[in-house]
Amino acid sequence: MRFFVFFSILSFGQSHPNILIIHTDDLGYHDLSIHGSKTYQTPHIDTLARQSVSFKKAYANYPRCVPSRFSMIRGNYPIQNGNIPDDGFKIKNIATNKNFIKSFNTIGYQTAYFGKWHLGDEQSLHDFGFQFSFGAGKAGSPISFIYPFNIFKGKGKNKKNQFQMLMT
Repeated sequence: MRFFVFFSILSFGQSHPNILIIHTDDLGYHDLSIHGSKTYQTPHIDTLARQSVSFKKAYANYPRCVPSRFSMIRGNYPIQNGNIPDDGFKIKNIATNKNFIKSFNTIGYQTAYFGKWHLGDEQSLHDFGFQFSFGAGKAGSPISFIYPFNIFKGKGKNKKNQFQMLMT
């Protein structure tokens, strides 16, 4: 698994700079046009990267999404007491000094999480310290890609499953 992480630190007359972390699954360094991709054109990410502090030597600590995300969000290796977090895992009991989100909250930042969480349910995001979350949940992807993301659409049926049934 490869991933790309960069932080956007911009300050426009505010006391704290904005910080944006983008953590993607299966995105390699050379998959972005700013790094030479001829296959994919990523002009908006390229612009954001040019205007930001970009970390070009980041790597995934594990070849699967859950342990890799767990490692990044904690700033530590994913293997804990011989266990590796994987599907069905819920992040909990993170020491305050290992939780940068709560540290950001303490100094006045507003924190939000967008997209795939896969480290527990919606409550675990708030327990970890995120004040807002959009599209995240315990699954590897939201139920729907149309807001509100994790709500079944139409008479209690999951439209995503209906689409998948049409494709088989």
